Amino acid sequence: MKQVVIAGGGISGLTTAFYLERFAKEYGLKVEVTLLEGRNRLGGRIFTHRSEGFRVEEGCNGFLDSKPSTVELCADLDISGEMQRSSDAARKRYVFLGGRLRKLPESPFEFVVSDLLSPVGKVRLLCERFVAKKRGTKDETVWEFGCRRIGREAVENMLDSLVTGIHAGDTKKISVAAAFPRIVELEEKYGSLLAAMPKVAREKRAKEGKRKSGSVGGPGGVLTAFREGLHYIIERLAERIEGKIMTGVSVKGVERQADGSYIVRGDGKERWSADAVALACPAHQATGVVESLDAPMSRVLASIQYAKAVVVALGFRRDEIAHSLDGFGYIAPRVSRRNVLGVLWTSSIFTDRSPDGMFLFRAILGGAHRPELVSLDDEGLVRLLLCDLKDALGIRATPRYVRIFRWPEAIPQYHVGHLAKLACIEERRKNFPGFFLTGNAYRGVGMNDCTRYAKECALEVLRYFSGK
Repeated sequence: MKQVVIAGGGISGLTTAFYLERFAKEYGLKVEVTLLEGRNRLGGRIFTHRSEGFRVEEGCNGFLDSKPSTVELCADLDISGEMQRSSDAARKRYVFLGGRLRKLPESPFEFVVSDLLSPVGKVRLLCERFVAKKRGTKDETVWEFGCRRIGREAVENMLDSLVTGIHAGDTKKISVAAAFPRIVELEEKYGSLLAAMPKVAREKRAKEGKRKSGSVGGPGGVLTAFREGLHYIIERLAERIEGKIMTGVSVKGVERQADGSYIVRGDGKERWSADAVALACPAHQATGVVESLDAPMSRVLASIQYAKAVVVALGFRRDEIAHSLDGFGYIAPRVSRRNVLGVLWTSSIFTDRSPDGMFLFRAILGGAHRPELVSLDDEGLVRLLLCDLKDALGIRATPRYVRIFRWPEAIPQYHVGHLAKLACIEERRKNFPGFFLTGNAYRGVGMNDCTRYAKECALEVLRYFSGK
């Protein structure tokens, strides 16, 4: 019987454990899993808060159905019927610029007539077809890549919104190759992002058929969650895992033994023997665990920074809001100089998340540009958000429902040099067969990335056991 210890009870750790047990049975291997989670609950950044008839996602808000990994996981868990696609009425996305909301274009024609960019900015973007491909191997920031290909105005007004919405990061620090590898691939393959768009669209239609997607300026796919909230998948994963799941247990270190096995140290005298270890915890936690195993790897993990963020949920009476709220919500790029990173119109996205007659907003503040807001008191946060909602939506009413969730280490930042860090980690990891890393600190911050690489981690563990 092979013993595997997984540190981290978020979506990455649970998915790794689930597929490890599932595939072990298919391969005829006997594996016993022990999953350790430092907090007193499972789920990590995924947790659904329920109170007063509202359902609020404290962290992650869902996943896009355009990538297969989480959809496939739901099928493997037999919970596909519980998936909840966001409302078709919430496809419109907005950007707050120049003191008002501006709709992100959903077609080339809408882009031409939109006021997101000045005439000069539009011409510069359309000239992207004639911009030469990058030469050399420099690790460009999103800012450098965007200014080179589509112009500064488009970066400030549009591309910054993408980075804000996904990473809560700084375009002048985030590596485009690490955070948005697909964009880099398109430039390399087609020479132009504009030239690539119709070809990629045709390829998608051929594979998937026509389906609702995001706007030209937004992500592809439809935001998806579950009727009971996103934490539903965490609960189902925990039910299906046959091994031991222990919460309130912090992993303090990992040591390799002379026979190639590992000892995992917890609080006090707690110890677990393992033939393989998988760390599925955030990098800022993994660094302390790895320090006793390999100091150079620990230092690289410690260099992966995190953006701070705070989620503020406000509930209003619907009849006190004049705006139609016919969309997904809005992002406030850095150039707009707002307090919020973005505001989701949750009751438009998922119509059952608030009581009848009420409307739920879910705002995110902080990020790379305003980290100090995470430490602001509750009253101050609500005051700042109400100021922004007044300017953007004309709301002057008093919220009837308030909930605040703080994340001091919310989203890993893939700064320039991130890919070099990953290469260094992989090189150091070769010295420790049977030791694995997974999670959103490495190759993608979204839920789909977590489930994809957790599944790959489970397969990697089994390949190690089978000697392949």
